[in-house]
Amino acid sequence: MKIQFYHNPSCGTSRNALALLIEKGVEPAVRNLIDEPLTLEELENLLNLLDLNARDLVRTNHPIWLEQFAELELNDEEEIMLALLEHPAMMQRPIGVSDSGKAVLARPAERILELLAI
Repeated sequence: MKIQFYHNPSCGTSRNALALLIEKGVEPAVRNLIDEPLTLEELENLLNLLDLNARDLVRTNHPIWLEQFAELELNDEEEIMLALLEHPAMMQRPIGVSDSGKAVLARPAERILELLAI
């Protein structure tokens, strides 16, 4: 099984989820969301796979969100996506996607193991 793992190495939950996969013998393809941010098309695809709205991926307690985007309407999907693309640290993570197309927002970290139960 192949898993694409969208990751922020400074995030403890992200590091824990990655460790769980490795512990189970899975070596995912890791993409650091900070060093290699998503494109709009990739973000839209992930949202579709996760069956979430952009607002569901916002870390509304993140300082950048609070300082720059708190006034943004949480139903303005396009503006939220653009904010997430500009500031990927505001995005909930980690996200895992299996080669079968199943996707999981691994919060808590143990949710990443759902990808192995296909």
